[in-house]
Amino acid sequence: MKQIKVSILFFVSCFLISSCKEKSEKLPDKQNKVVTIEKLQDSIRKLSYELDDYRYFDIRLNEDGLYFFHENSIDDPEEFVRQQLMATNITKDKNHPLISYRPRRNAKFQINKIKLLNHRWVICDFSDGLDWGELLLKMTLNDNKTLSFEVLDQTLYVSEQKP
Repeated sequence: MKQIKVSILFFVSCFLISSCKEKSEKLPDKQNKVVTIEKLQDSIRKLSYELDDYRYFDIRLNEDGLYFFHENSIDDPEEFVRQQLMATNITKDKNHPLISYRPRRNAKFQINKIKLLNHRWVICDFSDGLDWGELLLKMTLNDNKTLSFEVLDQTLYVSEQKP
């Protein structure tokens, strides 16, 4: 009888040791997953803050600017401004009407990209395929639903590549 008790105790002990060993092997894996999840959540939080900073000067989040366009029956302010600025690229003149810099080769400066900050200001990127720059424009909505642009400032980045 004593031998049976010892055998049972031995098997129970082996079972408990085996069970504890399996749990201890799984524990680091779970801890690694928890650490990974925490790192991912922290990265998401940081990216969210960066996105908030990036979007701070954006017409889509500017209620007062959007209200101005809404009151003037303009449904998509970004597209409205983009179309009018892109139209300035189409001129017979060799020089762009808003860009005071002159290209170093036979290409013309063209506005490529815009960022509408609010109902009054827009930032533009321009290039002639070699040199590039940026414009800060003030815009005014005319009575006939066209925009007038005034250059507040501009900068040119000259490529080291020869024309």
